[in-house]
Amino acid sequence: MKGEHPIRMLCDLLGVSPSGYYRSRQQQPGPRQREDAALTAQITAAHRASRGTYGVPRIVEDLRAAGTRTSKRRCARLMQAEGLRGKKKHCRRPRTTDSRHAQPIAASLIAGMNLVAVAPRIAAAYHECGGDSDGECSMVH
Repeated sequence: MKGEHPIRMLCDLLGVSPSGYYRSRQQQPGPRQREDAALTAQITAAHRASRGTYGVPRIVEDLRAAGTRTSKRRCARLMQAEGLRGKKKHCRRPRTTDSRHAQPIAASLIAGMNLVAVAPRIAAAYHECGGDSDGECSMVH
């Protein structure tokens, strides 16, 4: 944008003086920004050491163990700025069956049934209840 418009006009639009603009371009980062840069390097190293698994609480715990004092909020802000995120633990679904048991496997109940003989009875019951062309039974049981 500054290539398209003169700096003086842009400064007037933003309400800043041109000398203030040029001074801010040459200004060194303040103490807080320098501390943030050093802390970000420590956070990145701790995150890398955990193979990318640690989130904010564990990173803060590691930093405090190393002697660096910081808050969770500051650590979260710096991690977010760097694009660092912890990995969530795998949410395991409960298993209700144990396939590795010594008992014999139960016999199949369907294997011994004569399904050909049962099919006409199912069809008769369906027509008896007034089955529609939609496949639904109109009688309520």
